[in-house]
Amino acid sequence: MFVIIGIVVVFGAVMAGYLMEKGSVRVLVQPAELVIIGGAAIGTVLIANSLYILKAIVDGITGAFGGSKFGKDKYLETMKMMYELFSRARKEGLIALETDSDAPDKSPVFSKYPKFLKDHHALHFVCDTLRMAAALVGTFLGILLCYGLIGPLAANMSKGADEEHAYYYVLRVTMAALMRGTPPTVAVEFGRRAIPGNVRPTFQDTEKHIENKGDAGAGGGEAPPAETAAA
Repeated sequence: MFVIIGIVVVFGAVMAGYLMEKGSVRVLVQPAELVIIGGAAIGTVLIANSLYILKAIVDGITGAFGGSKFGKDKYLETMKMMYELFSRARKEGLIALETDSDAPDKSPVFSKYPKFLKDHHALHFVCDTLRMAAALVGTFLGILLCYGLIGPLAANMSKGADEEHAYYYVLRVTMAALMRGTPPTVAVEFGRRAIPGNVRPTFQDTEKHIENKGDAGAGGGEAPPAETAAA
């Protein structure tokens, strides 16, 4: 929504200022210039990137018009899932996680989180880690499109990539803590502290989320506060 509002503001302000200076809108309607600028830009992108990158660009542009998928709720669900996974490993041993990583769709933990199962990149990241442990007018239009549309979209896509990177970093910190023998509750707390501040849930929110929804898969109902004290 904010991307669309921003585009409207950019073009609205530019056109308003142009008309205030007695500019003619018809002068800006130059189909040939648009073909030259747009065609050259698209062709350059096709030449410089592989099919995989082109698909990522399309996905990034599409995602720029939607909200961020890495919000507080996603992190809470992820921390709960990791807690249940680590509690299973603590109770049955790390070797038990091989069945989760080899067939995540049949895993008693992963199967409870269909959204995570659909995120193939994050799923593979976790499973692989577990396996290891287990012209003038033309110039005007070009500058307007570059700085008023393409540049901001690229910046938005970059922010999306940074958010995804932060999410994977939290997963890595959490799993690394487990590999060092840290109790599940403490490992999840390490992960929570690594979550970006603008979406980081409080300790109380995380603990409450785990207690309310994670007891069935937490391996024997071990109480997080007592486990933290034992650590």
